[in-house]
Amino acid sequence: MKLHSLRNTWAALVLASISAILLASCGGGGASQTTTGGALQVLPATGSAYGGVPFTFQIVGGRPPYTLSSSEPGVMAVPSSTSGNSFTVLPANPGVIDQGLPPDALPVRTVNVSARDSNGAINTAVIKVGQNFLTGYGVVVTNTSCPAGTSGTTAGLVCAGGDSVLQMAAVFNGNLYGGREFRLDVLQGNFVLVNPATGTSGTSIGVTSDHAGIITLIARVAANIQTQVGVIKVTDVASGTSTIETFTIKGNASNGILTPLPDTFSFVGPDTATCGSGSGEFLVFDGQPPYTAISSSPNIAVTYIDPNHTPGIFGITVSASGSGTCPSGTIVVTDATNSRGTVTVTSTKGTVAAVVPPAPLQVQPNAITLGCAQSGSVTVIGGSSPGTGSGGSSAPTYSVSSSNSNVTGAVNGNTLTITRAGPAGPGTGGTTTYTLNVTDGSSIVPVSVTAPVTCP
Repeated sequence: MKLHSLRNTWAALVLASISAILLASCGGGGASQTTTGGALQVLPATGSAYGGVPFTFQIVGGRPPYTLSSSEPGVMAVPSSTSGNSFTVLPANPGVIDQGLPPDALPVRTVNVSARDSNGAINTAVIKVGQNFLTGYGVVVTNTSCPAGTSGTTAGLVCAGGDSVLQMAAVFNGNLYGGREFRLDVLQGNFVLVNPATGTSGTSIGVTSDHAGIITLIARVAANIQTQVGVIKVTDVASGTSTIETFTIKGNASNGILTPLPDTFSFVGPDTATCGSGSGEFLVFDGQPPYTAISSSPNIAVTYIDPNHTPGIFGITVSASGSGTCPSGTIVVTDATNSRGTVTVTSTKGTVAAVVPPAPLQVQPNAITLGCAQSGSVTVIGGSSPGTGSGGSSAPTYSVSSSNSNVTGAVNGNTLTITRAGPAGPGTGGTTTYTLNVTDGSSIVPVSVTAPVTCP
């Protein structure tokens, strides 16, 4: 009996062990719903990210895989899922920012990034994505040498006719950076930039931020310009990122008068019969571009070369014929504020005597009919001779030649007498056409003579 009891005891122990092993292998009960590593968390739970700068999240606790989502996928896009414990995103520069931010606060957009584990647990991190690289800070203006009556210190305006200090904060990722190189370019406005540290000036200069992360430069503005908007482009040399900054340039009081140089054009013809013609250019100073120019004469054309800067540049062309009244007129120049200036254009004939071309050689009439032993006359006009058309007074000299000795011609002044040889009579053999050639030495004109073939 004792042996049987011992056998039964061992059998019970073996069955209990097998049952425990099977139960563990099946994972029975609530073991499949337990988390690994504690409660699900997305870290950092709160914080700041910046446009264009990679940002890494950590996921701790919960049971992978994790499903991810973003409340602002356009600002901070996240993967749809991950089985790992971290992921990195690249935020965009937010274009729409949170409402109610203080005026001097960094412009940010709040984004909620959530993770859901395979057990259905959810955890959310709240991240503020800030605009990056100078965005939202603008230009601070301090006038230093403005003429009386144009100071804009209190209004933050750049002045005409003086130097104004411009300052900007070199902010990256919410921090000020000193010793950083920037390039500044003028995009619009009548001014040049000056680096106060080096004295370099122009429409494109380089500037280094100081130890406090401040960019300082001088805007040097010409006098006698109208109020306008200045635009500069600020580029971070290291990264190539850039931003556009604008400010107002307060102009001097204008007398409403523009200054064209030159303001008078005179075109003279080559002789007393021809009006002057030609082309030229003039500049427009003062006022505010863009400039326009209108001519009062259709024979005086205006060409726009550069009307959008000071000085404005225009071209003129005068077209004149050799007869009639020579064209003269006024070009009216107007700026953006309707200030005006004028340019006077005149065209006159020259003083050198004109060379008058001779009239063409003519014979009137150029055909004649004669009988035997008869003569007839025609008139010779025009033609040239030495001195004609160049101030001389001698008349043309004519000569004549015949194609047949039966018909001859003789010139006396402007009269050409043509004769059919005789003897007189009705003639026989019908008629034929004879040709006489009249010349002034330069040109030849034929004369047709109809006469009998044979004279008795």
